[in-house]
Amino acid sequence: LCESAKEIYESLGSETGNAVLAHVYTGISYTLNELERNEEALVAGKHVIELLEEINSPDVLKAYRDEGSFAFDAKNYVDSIKWYTKALEYLSPDDNENNKAWDHFYIARAHLKLHENNEALPFLKTAREMWKGEKNLRFMSYCDEELSLAYSRLGELELAKTHAELALDFAETAEDDIRKYWSKIRYATACLQGGEFQEAFDYFYEAKTWEVSESKYCFWPHVFALELKMADCIDGLGGADDATEVRRRIGAL
Repeated sequence: LCESAKEIYESLGSETGNAVLAHVYTGISYTLNELERNEEALVAGKHVIELLEEINSPDVLKAYRDEGSFAFDAKNYVDSIKWYTKALEYLSPDDNENNKAWDHFYIARAHLKLHENNEALPFLKTAREMWKGEKNLRFMSYCDEELSLAYSRLGELELAKTHAELALDFAETAEDDIRKYWSKIRYATACLQGGEFQEAFDYFYEAKTWEVSESKYCFWPHVFALELKMADCIDGLGGADDATEVRRRIGAL
């Protein structure tokens, strides 16, 4: 339907305004992204941006953010950073601090996908401070989880554990099982890197047990990855034979 509308409006030529065509292309881009035709969604989204930029429409801000999201879904993390940065730098009286905090967060998330951990840190810290100002504990915990990941990769394990503990404190208080799952994995990862094998094993085990018991959220590649992390912990505790058996079992599956 969107494609048919586009063809009709384009056939009208100058009679059709940019805003109308942009609206149609927006529908196309969203539909393509839902169908996981992510690269095509990116192309349609760029048409939206070009049309709105031509008329200096403030709606281009949302288009920048949409394109950043489409690029992330397409695993085009460099472009995702580019479009979210444009959104971050676009000043509008109709925008708000919460949206800008998300821009920072999404830029950081793309940097983390590129393993650009140092580059991610200032964006995560800024987003966290902005949400702290709004007393949004849930969104702060998202930042803590990602800060823990970045610090683990950088070998700053005490900071990694501190932020994982902050995320876990929120998750326990909020009784949020999904956030507990991810914060436990973040904490366990830092412990494993620091040679705290029993602590790491316990947290990986709790995360894995929850995932397999919740069929709604169970994703077997995640479960296998957690089992292999647990095998590394067992190795560190001196159980080489048991660790080998875990790896054999997961390899067979």
